[in-house]
Amino acid sequence: MRFCDQTIPCVCVLFFALATTTAATAQSNSTASAQSEVSCPDSTDAYSDCDLLSGIGFTLLGGLEQSYLSSEQNQTNGFIRADTSVQGQLGNTAWDWGPWAIIRDLGSPSANNNQSIAAAIGNPDGTITSSSLSSIGYSIDFLVGLSFDRPVSANHQYSMGPIVSFGATTPLSSTTATLGYVVPALGTEECSQLQARFASPSAYKQGYSPDLVAGTGGTATTPNTTCLFNIAGGGDIAVTTLAFAGTNRANFLEKWEAGLRTVYRSHTGSNATCASATSASGKTTPASPCQRGIVDFTVGQDAAITRGLMRHFVLKIDGTQPFPYSNGYFFLYGTAALRFERNTNLAPLILMAASSSTLQTIPSSAVFVEPLTQPDKDFYRIGVAISLDKIFSTLKTK
Repeated sequence: MRFCDQTIPCVCVLFFALATTTAATAQSNSTASAQSEVSCPDSTDAYSDCDLLSGIGFTLLGGLEQSYLSSEQNQTNGFIRADTSVQGQLGNTAWDWGPWAIIRDLGSPSANNNQSIAAAIGNPDGTITSSSLSSIGYSIDFLVGLSFDRPVSANHQYSMGPIVSFGATTPLSSTTATLGYVVPALGTEECSQLQARFASPSAYKQGYSPDLVAGTGGTATTPNTTCLFNIAGGGDIAVTTLAFAGTNRANFLEKWEAGLRTVYRSHTGSNATCASATSASGKTTPASPCQRGIVDFTVGQDAAITRGLMRHFVLKIDGTQPFPYSNGYFFLYGTAALRFERNTNLAPLILMAASSSTLQTIPSSAVFVEPLTQPDKDFYRIGVAISLDKIFSTLKTK
């Protein structure tokens, strides 16, 4: 699926047309800003996005985050987030508008979904422990969009406006390791769960192979104890091992969203301007325009959390907020993604892990391989970050 072909056909044309116009507007604003220095706040206690109106704004954050999928173990990752934007005045109105872009290297749902099967592993001391795949990994995530912004307070400290964006998520690496589970006997609860998740009409609709079929009880003279059968070769071959391997996906995991952006401005530096200042002694103080706390409330679609498909609408809350009294160096960062979909409860399913010697027999009619997929679950991340661009700017002026 391509963005300009099917998903959001008008967004691409709209964005690039308006981005060109806005860039020209920002260039004209740059000349005016150079003639009169703007501060944040200025003498009238007004807050200004002078860095965006006079050029291209850029921030670079790095830090630690905790990522969490519903009913999965959380995971702590490092992350880097870079965003850039430019704004121009919309005619003679109070509105500002312009394009923006974000690229992030961070934790996100990964293609390790095996319908929540956990493996029972025997230890040398005779105990048994369970192990499950982590459904969170690293990825590159990017968004490109257009925003409109209008002050809602007299001093322009607080503003809001509509936004629209599109982008994609891509894992840095695919899963190549194969893992397998011993198929239990027919009549057990574990077998019933396997049949429902992988060998039923609903499972086939989710992309699992129709060549894997559920076993039945047979007859009084020829009873059957096999849970799953492989019918790919035209016969009924008993499946003893159910294995999983990574999907070789050709496209990125696409997404789009539209909604409302809120901006809260605060000043945190000693030089409250958009230009560096040099004292009589020759010491240069870096520019310190408004720090912006930005929170987006959007609705759209995101294949990364809806099983790799553009389905279900997703409500997202995504934002960054500078910590008070941190001089703009430290930020709180977070995302919550909630699917507009009814809840599904999966019963616990723990199976014995297949031996490595069994997996070495692949290909085999008795070993059936299903794909690992993207999860279809709600997701959140929260973290703290340090402003790397502010550190670099400070070091440069020393």
